Amino acid sequence: MDNKNKEHHISKDPRTAVLLVTTGTTLEESRKLIGNYVSVFKRAFPGTVVRFALTSVFVRQMLASDGEIERSPLGALADLIDEGFTKIIVQPLYIKPGEDLQRLYSIVSTLNEMSGKHASPGIEGIVISDPLLTDKNSYITAADAIVSYLGLPGEKETLVLVSTPDERGADTSLSQLQLVLDDRTGGRVILGSSPGYQDQKWVTKRLEHIGAKRVMLAPFVLIPGNHSVYEVEGDNPKSWRSALEGKGYEVSVSEKLLADSQEISNILVRSLHDTGKRHGFL
Repeated sequence: MDNKNKEHHISKDPRTAVLLVTTGTTLEESRKLIGNYVSVFKRAFPGTVVRFALTSVFVRQMLASDGEIERSPLGALADLIDEGFTKIIVQPLYIKPGEDLQRLYSIVSTLNEMSGKHASPGIEGIVISDPLLTDKNSYITAADAIVSYLGLPGEKETLVLVSTPDERGADTSLSQLQLVLDDRTGGRVILGSSPGYQDQKWVTKRLEHIGAKRVMLAPFVLIPGNHSVYEVEGDNPKSWRSALEGKGYEVSVSEKLLADSQEISNILVRSLHDTGKRHGFL
C-alpha cells in the first residue's frame, strides 16, 4: 500500500502570476484595450504569466450568451492556484480606490487565510498592487501623466474629464486630484463624476466662473465601457455632451483614451514592480 502523502508531490509553478482586473465591457474596441494591457505587462515582466479577469457579472453573462466565457477575479485566481502558481500579484486596472477594489481585497484576504503549507490552497500568497491613485505622490504623478498625454487646453477651452460609475465610489479621490490638477494647469482641467460629486452642476458652475467657451470631454477611466460612451457623448439629453451643448458651450470629445497612454501604463507597471519586490515575488 502506498502511504505517500500525494499533497507533497503536487507540481508547483515557480513563476509569478499576474492577474489584471477590470470591470469589463462588451464593446469590441474597448475589449482590445484589455488585451493591450496584457501585452504591456508581459513585456514588462517576461518571467511571469499574465491573465485578466472581469468583475462585472452583467458583462460576463452577456459575453457568455455569445459563447465567450471570461473569468471573475475569484474564478481566475482559483484557476491559477489549481495550475500550481503559488505567487500571484493582482493589478487592478482602476483609477480610484473605490468599492470594486475593496471587493478585491475581500477575495484575496479570504484566499490568503485559507493558504499554508499543509492547507488548501497551499500558496505562498496573493498580493494586490495599487490602482492609479493612492498616496500623495501618486496624485502628482497621475496629474502630470494626464496633462502630458491629453495636453493643455487652448485659450478659452477647458478639458473636462468625466469619471463614469464603473469603479464605484471614492469621490474624495477626484477632489484630491482636482486640487493637484489646479496646481498644475491653473484650473484648465476639470474633473466631473457621473453620478457623484463632482457632478454636472458643479462642473458647469466652474466653467462659468473661468469663462470657458469651448469644452473638450474625455472619459476618465482606463477601460471605457458602454457607460462611458452613453454618459459622456451619447445622444441622450442627460449625457455630458448634450447637457453642456444645451448651455451654449462648443463641445468636442477627445479621441485619446487613457488606456493608450504610455505614461499611465508606466505608472501601473511601476506599481506592480514595487509590490512584487516588497513581497519577494519579483
